[in-house]
Amino acid sequence: MRALGQNSQERLDRGTDLEEEYDDDFVGFGGDGLLADVGDLRGDGKLVKSIIRHGFDSGIRPQLGDEVAVHFVGTLEGGHVFDDSRKRGGPFKFHLGLGEVIKGWDEGVATMWKGERALLTIDPELAYGPQGAGWKIPPNATVQFDIELLDVEEIDFTGPDWAYEDDAEVDEERLPVGRADVGEGGSDPAGRYSWERRGAEVVVVAPLAQDVGPLQIQHSFRPRHVSVVVGGEVLLDGTPGCELESEECFWEIDYNDKGER
Repeated sequence: MRALGQNSQERLDRGTDLEEEYDDDFVGFGGDGLLADVGDLRGDGKLVKSIIRHGFDSGIRPQLGDEVAVHFVGTLEGGHVFDDSRKRGGPFKFHLGLGEVIKGWDEGVATMWKGERALLTIDPELAYGPQGAGWKIPPNATVQFDIELLDVEEIDFTGPDWAYEDDAEVDEERLPVGRADVGEGGSDPAGRYSWERRGAEVVVVAPLAQDVGPLQIQHSFRPRHVSVVVGGEVLLDGTPGCELESEECFWEIDYNDKGER
């Protein structure tokens, strides 16, 4: 996989949470409800998303690091409800893609639009695993979450806390900028990726397992922050050495001469 981003997403007003209540009408194992679309998000059956209500009209989809607010109902295979955010008195909030919730949530909610309501069926590997969670969720349990994405708050990486201390001008004419200029490179001490500078570009290359698909890659390219998460594992997360041009950043799945990704 080569990581270079995407355009900054146009954001709409986030001021109003959806207030529709459906405590007695959630969809889960054995529950009733209309499922508009069903999709296997990973291609291995371990994370299946069923759309109950579309939300793409909002034009807002969360990106890596954004704070999202959701209401949810969690159920086990027998239909037993083990958690319900509405009974707590308020929405549940977390930062997307940073490991604050189970992998099934990080990957599933990343595909939702603000206002969307969907049912996620999550394999134990992406949920609570062989240890379960307390007395409510047994070991190796497949779980379902009826989730409504209420709000998305974009994290501001351009505020004063992210300003450079030294904004001295640089004589660009003296810099050896050009695609033929490879310049310095390096690699992650853990061996997860390598990088090289090609003039004004920095190319990061990471090996990609055959079972990892595009929907399992989350990314955020902002002027003073870059994040890439692959299969729920953080690959890159931090402040680059220069201000990025978001519209010039992208990632892609590539193959070497051996057919390896």
